[in-house]
Amino acid sequence: MINLRVRRAEERAHVNNQLEDKLGRLSNSRAW
Repeated sequence: MINLRVRRAEERAHVNNQLEDKLGRLSNSRAW
């Protein structure tokens, strides 16, 4: 059970990182 919970948290963090990366690239392209 704990393993599942940790894995879910890691997946959520990974998705958040991807979203932030895309948002950062969008704002960078807008700055240009």
